[in-house]
Amino acid sequence: TISTGYGRGMDSFIQSSKAPKNFGKEPFMRVKNTTVQADLLRKGYIAFDLSKFDKTKIEEAEISLSIEPSDLGFATLVPDSTFTVYGLLEGDGSDWNENEITWQNAPAQRTGTTGLHLPDETKTVRLGSFSIPQGVSRGTRNITGKELVDFLKSDTDGLATFIICRETDESGRNGLVHAFATRENRSNTPPLLRVRMDQ
Repeated sequence: TISTGYGRGMDSFIQSSKAPKNFGKEPFMRVKNTTVQADLLRKGYIAFDLSKFDKTKIEEAEISLSIEPSDLGFATLVPDSTFTVYGLLEGDGSDWNENEITWQNAPAQRTGTTGLHLPDETKTVRLGSFSIPQGVSRGTRNITGKELVDFLKSDTDGLATFIICRETDESGRNGLVHAFATRENRSNTPPLLRVRMDQ
């Protein structure tokens, strides 16, 4: 098991504000989809340093995220929510820095005016999804499966980046912003990557 606090690991989030803002030191990774307020879209970015093990021997893998109260928005304005996790393909900005990443320079950003809460599908691969019922502000959520194992095995630079997006829209202005603990959080577990190796 490794966390985003190990080695070159990183975690942050980006927000669709017009002026570039960096959130690399925040104890939370905030994620939101909204068609009501165009400047409040948020996506999470995490990276794991894979140098600790032989990627070719991975048989099972799991990413675990710890849910945190975000203290932003109203739960009544967001229904049960679905989140999707994408893996960033190498060569498409995989050398990002958690203290420099913004909406304007983040890898795999879409262009245009629609679907901006999701990454560019030509630069990422969909790895899995999970749901959080309305009003839930504690607990953990995991993704696992062959797609995740294959993505990790395909890595060549020793750093695997994942993008966390909320598919579900809010039903009104000031809907809940979901949050997950980062490595700067002092009271909850940061993003974890667990792998089982072929002996």
